[in-house]
Amino acid sequence: MVTDPDYGNCYTYNFNAKSIVKRAGTIYGLRLIAFSNVSEYLATSSKSGMRIVVHKQEFSPFPNTIGINAAVGTYVNLNVQYNQISRLAKPYGDCHPENQVANYIYPGYYT
Repeated sequence: MVTDPDYGNCYTYNFNAKSIVKRAGTIYGLRLIAFSNVSEYLATSSKSGMRIVVHKQEFSPFPNTIGINAAVGTYVNLNVQYNQISRLAKPYGDCHPENQVANYIYPGYYT
């Protein structure tokens, strides 16, 4: 669990596991029922609901920059499609290999 200053507690599912969905459709994916106790929100909160962020296991979630809002009392169906892009190195392009790209994201987790 990670605590975000704007969104509160952030839970990551399938954190250390290697569970893979092999079939498409709502019956094969992750299904959640989440309860948002609005009475426990901070007085400074101007919104109620949840923020859903889909990210790779090795990355920390950044709900302030990417994610989908789920309002209280609503049903959200989220479909995810993975696209992998392979870029050719010189002489075909001006891309840097992945091992030469600077890491701008903090590699650890906040405690």
